[in-house]
Amino acid sequence: MAELTALARAISYHEWRPELRCADSLAHRFLPWPLRAAIALRPLRRLIRLYGKLCYPGAYEYVAVRTQIFDEAVAASEFQQLVILGAGADSRAWRLTLPPECRVFAADHPQALQRRWRQLQSLFAENARPVRTAAIDLDQEDPGRALVEAGFDADRRSLFLLEGVTMYLDAASVLRLLAFVGNRCAAGSAIIFDYAIADALHGGGDYPGLGPLLRISARKGEPMRTGFDPLELVQRLAQLGLELEWMRTAQDLRSGLESAATQSYSLPGFYGLVRARRPQ
Repeated sequence: MAELTALARAISYHEWRPELRCADSLAHRFLPWPLRAAIALRPLRRLIRLYGKLCYPGAYEYVAVRTQIFDEAVAASEFQQLVILGAGADSRAWRLTLPPECRVFAADHPQALQRRWRQLQSLFAENARPVRTAAIDLDQEDPGRALVEAGFDADRRSLFLLEGVTMYLDAASVLRLLAFVGNRCAAGSAIIFDYAIADALHGGGDYPGLGPLLRISARKGEPMRTGFDPLELVQRLAQLGLELEWMRTAQDLRSGLESAATQSYSLPGFYGLVRARRPQ
């Protein structure tokens, strides 16, 4: 699914509509060369976007808006360490302006790091800020051990990004990651993540666009498995030592998008975004 996310970001980078334009100038680097060649041409970008709209309604808009929100959150935060969990197609370590003293960690499955992320890292071999990789199976392992081995300091205020990941892990793994931030990281540390609505994954209600996403994720061997009820999630965060800073529903995202546009948009109704922190 990381490749589809990279494709959406790469097309969004060329968007003529500012409300859907994201700043990921490196997303195309994660794509195979035929797709890289295709998105360099405006007519082909349009065809790919229209195909995606027909097959996965609202997914392109959601990825674009989510990328903007995560980018803005990083830019507005004060932290000493940035930890990108599930870093397979994330280029923020290079394209965003980070505090000079900031340590950056990329944590992902060993195969994902080797296949995607380290390939991009080689393009920035002379970058003054070293980016440290932590090979970890987020579905099986305690994140603390791999991060500490990579140089993570639990006493430094940290910002964790968990973008497009929670729905592909089991619930216990997601809660383990949240507990790590809430119980074992410095006060003021925060995590930003998106999640799927449990009711949608369990067949409750009508969620346009969900069926195709479930099928393609299953075909790619990355089935969407875990969702949360928003109210229960807030309670879970408190139990895990985290304080909710904000939660945005699909309706919130759609309202924010349409307030900056002259047209209406359809975003998937089965996602939500959260920012939570360990209290000072």
